[in-house]
Formats: sequence, structure tokens, C-alpha cells
Amino acid sequence: MWFFVVTVMLTFTGGDHHIREYKLETFNEVAECRQFITDNKVLLLLPHLLKYGEKMTSFEFNCEKRFEETI
Repeated sequence: MWFFVVTVMLTFTGGDHHIREYKLETFNEVAECRQFITDNKVLLLLPHLLKYGEKMTSFEFNCEKRFEETI
């Protein structure tokens, strides 16, 4: 079964980057995932701003496809 999750790529001083997944919501369609990002950008970014502050220089949200095996 395929589904979509929100990911955020965080870029830091010096060029390092990390990718994080928002695991509280999954989506059947990429359009639903993109709309969730549009409606919740501050909610999605705030924890990272609080944790990393000025060390973080950039961010980018994406919707990525995942596969979950059914039993």
C-alpha cells in the first residue's frame, strides 16, 4: 500500500543538512500532502526553529511516497 508523508530538509551553516519526517499524518494523495504543508508550515517548522535557531540557514518541505506492506 502506498502513501505520502511530509518531509523537511533542514540546511545548516557549513552546508550540512538533515531530513526529518512528520509522522503524525499520512496521506493517500500527493495533493492532500501538499495542501497540509500549505496549511501548516509554521506548525511543521517551529520545532526545528526552536531546536536549531540560527544554526539553521534554510529548509524545504516535500511530500515523499512510502510503501507499507500489508499483512
